[in-house]
Amino acid sequence: DGSKIVYGKMSGGYLTTPIWSNEPGVYVVDAAGGEPKRFSRKGSRPQFGAEPDRVFLVTSESLKDNDRHTLFSIGLDGTQERSHYVSDNATEFAVSPDGKWLAYAERFNAYITPFVPTGREVGVGPKTTAQPIARVSALAGRWLHWSGDSASLHWSLGPELYTRKVSDSF
Repeated sequence: DGSKIVYGKMSGGYLTTPIWSNEPGVYVVDAAGGEPKRFSRKGSRPQFGAEPDRVFLVTSESLKDNDRHTLFSIGLDGTQERSHYVSDNATEFAVSPDGKWLAYAERFNAYITPFVPTGREVGVGPKTTAQPIARVSALAGRWLHWSGDSASLHWSLGPELYTRKVSDSF
C-alpha cells in the first residue's frame, strides 16, 4: 500500500569481516520516515504480496549437490512465520502484488505458477505436476519483477528487458 519500506542488512559480504556488521536482518520503516525496526534475523530479498502486514523472504541452505531455497512469509511484528515454497535449484522467487502468482528462476529460466497458500511447504520446479507451471522465458531470465497490476512478469537477460502477460502463459 506504499506506507512501509522493507529492506535487508547483510553481514560481511566477502569484502569485509562479519565483525563489522551492525545488526543484520530484515527491517521495516514507515515510508514517511521514522526509526527502522528489525522484525526478522533471517531471510533475504524482502517483498510484499497482497497483505500489507506480511513480507515474503527467501532462505538458502547449502546441500551436497545444490542449494535448497525456501520462500516463507512473516508478519511485520516478527510473528506467524509460514513456509510456502521450496526448490532445490531455484535462484529467486517473486510473489505477485495481488498474491495470486509466484514467479521463480531455475536453471536460468523463468517460470510462473499460481500461488496457493496450502498451509505447508510445497516443492516447486519445472517438472512439478501438483500444480500448473509455465516456462515464460525462451532463453534465460533473471531479476524477476511483476507489473503493479500483477498481469505481467518482467525479467532481464543481459541488457534486454522482457515482459510476458500471465494470460499468455496458461
